[in-house]
Amino acid sequence: MLQLALNVLLFVPLGFFIRVLGGRGVVVALLAGLGVSLVIETTQLTGVWGLYPSARTASSTSTTC
Repeated sequence: MLQLALNVLLFVPLGFFIRVLGGRGVVVALLAGLGVSLVIETTQLTGVWGLYPSARTASSTSTTC
């Protein structure tokens, strides 16, 4: 739960800049945050897009809530 909260907190500045400085809507800010988060998580999962072995492995604690 803490990791989720920190991930959301990480993208608050991005949403702020898109909304206030970019003049875009809420949907655009949410989609941009989702897209950036997806790229980061995919990079972590695949080990830098297949260039290196993945540093993440599934364990019983990481796959259950």
